[in-house]
Amino acid sequence: MKESGITQKVYIYVCETELYGQYDSVPDYCKKEIETVTNKKVVMQKRCAYGLLRRAAEEVYGCTPDFGTFYKNQAGKPLCHKFHFSISHHDDVVAVCISEKNVGIDIEERSDKMDDKFFDRILSYEEKCKKESVENDPLKLWTIKEAYHKFIGVLPIYNPVKLNTTEVNYSSFDLEYRGKEFMISVVSEEIPNIKYINLLLT
Repeated sequence: MKESGITQKVYIYVCETELYGQYDSVPDYCKKEIETVTNKKVVMQKRCAYGLLRRAAEEVYGCTPDFGTFYKNQAGKPLCHKFHFSISHHDDVVAVCISEKNVGIDIEERSDKMDDKFFDRILSYEEKCKKESVENDPLKLWTIKEAYHKFIGVLPIYNPVKLNTTEVNYSSFDLEYRGKEFMISVVSEEIPNIKYINLLLT
């Protein structure tokens, strides 16, 4: 992690897909994606993400986002003009983060498949040379890389081996929900100062 000393406020909202799964106000690019999706769970995830994003924007910045002005860059990163945001979902859990500066977020469920062998396979060349600067939890490293990929927003294909996290500003934390363990990681321009809003039903 960089040692700039400068912090960046990042707001993280987490909820179940059921909370906004029927939300129908989404950006045009999301509508087109939904039209091609047959998996109802994925459709609910996409709808919920923008319902949650709208709530976050209203509560944090006092604005109702005009999804008609949202767009994607050539690599597929969703963008808007009023604030920076990132979206991630896993099964029935959706996570959204917003900030005044660039951010990326990822949420994943803990799995036995993410072992030491998996860890070695996702290390970049720089990370192999600086192992003391790398998170030794395979799941944490994976989520940091996923969040970093979204943060960069110019790489069309996710390849963890190409992503060096040794100088990335990030924050990671565990989440327990319905007997499952999740990891959430956020990458930001400056050291993230996290404000966490958990809307999950217990």
